[in-house]
Amino acid sequence: LSAGLSTYLFVGRPQMPLWINGLSATLTLALGFVLFRLAANVIASNTNTKILEILHVQMDPQRFLNQYEKIPAKLKRGSVNHAVTTIYLADGYAAKGDYDTAERLVDAEPVDNADEKLHAAIAAIHMNARVDYALLRGDSAEGERLLSEFRQVLKQGEAVNPSLAANMQDRVTLYAQWLQVMGGCST
Repeated sequence: LSAGLSTYLFVGRPQMPLWINGLSATLTLALGFVLFRLAANVIASNTNTKILEILHVQMDPQRFLNQYEKIPAKLKRGSVNHAVTTIYLADGYAAKGDYDTAERLVDAEPVDNADEKLHAAIAAIHMNARVDYALLRGDSAEGERLLSEFRQVLKQGEAVNPSLAANMQDRVTLYAQWLQVMGGCST
């Protein structure tokens, strides 16, 4: 639509100066591109939310995996979106009880070209997931080891992202208490 309108603005108005037609056509194309991207992002976000609802509200991990499994592969490897969608996918495998696959997915997700604050956030989210999966599996020894690593990741990240470290402290407390209930925590 914007390409057709741009063509008309450039060619279909011979009475206007060429520079005005060129500027009009360029602005129309730019506006069309921005509107298309905005609409695509809204649609993608809504679709993502609906699929995540299958996992978190309807609690049907297999149906979630059937619909979500191909999404990370469609995104650029090393991007934040790829890392986040891979964590969602790993959560689906964990909900199904396939903790090995969930851990493998989370461990394989470095993020390229991100600032320190974002790297700290992704590292914390990965460690949070790894501790969660170990505890869900019932492996208190691994859970305790990973909780120690999680604390270190948060301590390192606190310098660049203090709000993240503060927000994740509740998770650390929860995991420590979970380990105490399991009888495997020395802290």
